[in-house]
Amino acid sequence: RKSIVKRFFYTLKQAFLQVFRNRTMALASIFAIMAMLLILSIAFILVININTAAHSIKNDYDSIEIFLDDKTTKEEAEVIIDDIRTKDGVEDVYYKTKAEALEEFRGRWGENAYLLDTLTENPLPNSVVILIADLEKAEAIAEVAATYDGIEDVKFYKDTVDKLLKATNFIQVAAIIIMAFLIIVAVVVVSNTTGLTVVNRANEVNMMSYVGATNWFIRGPFLCEGI
Repeated sequence: RKSIVKRFFYTLKQAFLQVFRNRTMALASIFAIMAMLLILSIAFILVININTAAHSIKNDYDSIEIFLDDKTTKEEAEVIIDDIRTKDGVEDVYYKTKAEALEEFRGRWGENAYLLDTLTENPLPNSVVILIADLEKAEAIAEVAATYDGIEDVKFYKDTVDKLLKATNFIQVAAIIIMAFLIIVAVVVVSNTTGLTVVNRANEVNMMSYVGATNWFIRGPFLCEGI
């Protein structure tokens, strides 16, 4: 046990001595590895932020709004809501009154909301809002929504959603390719740097072998130095 402890401290001491003796090579190794890890980290952060931004934008278009005819009663709207709930890809459905729509409009106008006070009556229709769980099924749901009786229009940003889906898929594929490429480059740089360190001290390794040092005895300081 005492021999193992002695060998451990000897290996640790040799590792620090070798770093000091070959400080130029050690610094080169540190900066090469640091540069690759930094590039990899920056690329990873950029990819994550782009993906997050894309998903955030997609969330702004995750709804379909069915504008109801003035003659359509709330009971009739509830029948539409119950039927839509059964459709695949629907997360939630709710009824929005024209008063709620006007208040929402006021919120969007912000400081200019006072201009809406000049309206003598609420021109906005009652509506049914469909929240989509899967944007890829949004078009099919919008087509079904357009077939109901008692509706005026269906608001769905099809072109925008299609572009967002294509952009998100492209970003995801590009992210995987970039990350894979950078990881390969990082591994190659680290391997080459480590190899150069060993080659630079080939005479030292040969000398240790000639005097009967075991492979693990020789490897020990290199492993500790690398760590």
